[in-house]
Amino acid sequence: MNDSEVSQQVQQMLHFIAQEAADKANEIALSAEEVEGECFDFSGNLLLLTFFFLLMTLSLSLSLSLRSNLL
Repeated sequence: MNDSEVSQQVQQMLHFIAQEAADKANEIALSAEEVEGECFDFSGNLLLLTFFFLLMTLSLSLSLSLRSNLL
């Protein structure tokens, strides 16, 4: 696999992870709206979830870059 292919694959993975994080955040928000009579502050949780997936994305990117440099 050449550098261009690795870069494209990394970008596809990063896009996929970001989309999954957004989808999961939306699912959590929708679930929160369905709870009747209780008030939860999910904005902090959504921020933490988004931050977690961002860290995972960066970690994956770094791992793949290091792996491609070692090959």
